[in-house]
Amino acid sequence: MALVRHWRNGAAPLKPSQLRAFEELKQSDHDLFSYLDSLPGYIELDSHIVVHAGLRPGIDPEHQSLDDLVELRTLGPDRTSRDGKPWYEEYEGIKTALFGDWPSAIPRRGQYAIGLDTGCVYGYQLTAYIIEENRFVTVDAKTEYANPNGRSRASN
Repeated sequence: MALVRHWRNGAAPLKPSQLRAFEELKQSDHDLFSYLDSLPGYIELDSHIVVHAGLRPGIDPEHQSLDDLVELRTLGPDRTSRDGKPWYEEYEGIKTALFGDWPSAIPRRGQYAIGLDTGCVYGYQLTAYIIEENRFVTVDAKTEYANPNGRSRASN
């Protein structure tokens, strides 16, 4: 989302790794930013809903703010804070939410939510969830692409 916001108006600050990705995408022959901008904020499956980051409990998906869908971690005024009650501990949606954007050594779990971010970008693991089997699959990251402070570690 940060890349698209930066593309729209140049005002969104980017981390060094994001700036490098932005420049690479900008040089593409395809209009990738328009494509990224056209993507939905969430995807509904039969039994699950997929979001980048979070869902505010008690609010239907179509009424969620895009900022919450791509940034929400805890409930309260600061959606990106790691202090406070995690949204997924309060979420009681009809569909199980699959989310990322909050790295953890093992998948985060709520009664109706599963966090799949196991820190691949930081050199840990990439985790997938097979809905039909209620099973996780993990692979080790090839390299450390960035560290939590935003400094890029990937080599070209």
